[in-house]
Amino acid sequence: IPAGRSFALGRPARPVPAELQQALLAAVGPRTEVRAAWILQVALGGEDPHLCVILESAPGAVPGEFVPAIMEAVQVVVPDGECVDCVAQPPGGEFVATARQSSPPLFTRS
Repeated sequence: IPAGRSFALGRPARPVPAELQQALLAAVGPRTEVRAAWILQVALGGEDPHLCVILESAPGAVPGEFVPAIMEAVQVVVPDGECVDCVAQPPGGEFVATARQSSPPLFTRS
């Protein structure tokens, strides 16, 4: 998401499909780079809202090294014509902070 672009992030208007939740849990479970994960709804500027995976990454983790594999697993269960984005940030990132305020995480590494 480009810097300076307006967005709204919060709980999805519709229930998140169980298959999507299960796919995300299976994908992030073995990834030690991921500390927490949410599936929320994002609206960018004037676009229609869609689902977005928010990942809280461990300090020093490089999203390019783990996000593609996670999203490949998630995209398999996304219905045709729908979109699921992903944002990975370290603790304190704007999206992670908003996710923490919006909803309990689907996944938390203990």
